[in-house]
Amino acid sequence: MSNHFFITTQRFHRIVYNFPHVGFLFPEANGCQIKLNKQLVKGFLKNAKMLLKKENGEIHVSHKVGEPYDSWNLDKKAEKIGLVLCERIPFSKKMYPGYAPKRAHGAAADEAFKLGESATYKFRLG
Repeated sequence: MSNHFFITTQRFHRIVYNFPHVGFLFPEANGCQIKLNKQLVKGFLKNAKMLLKKENGEIHVSHKVGEPYDSWNLDKKAEKIGLVLCERIPFSKKMYPGYAPKRAHGAAADEAFKLGESATYKFRLG
């Protein structure tokens, strides 16, 4: 994102990433799978931070709650790159009219997935 010509000329009030995931390269709770997903989120947060408006800008990441997802440590990843968790609220699909969660990888690509218990993490510049 931060290398895209047009996007780098803009600053955003909100940057949203709902349910980041690299795809199923390993079982969900496998250490390698968790590491890949953590790297994905870290890369996103670093890029989004550079594109965020300094005044009241927020990065929202919606994410499943419980293991193995809690071990992604979203709040710690964000803190390490200078972001502060300002709020964590239950994810509400109603906030995203027309949004349909879909898989993006493998034989089941483009099929819906069950959200289960999920939360939206809201980060601001530290």
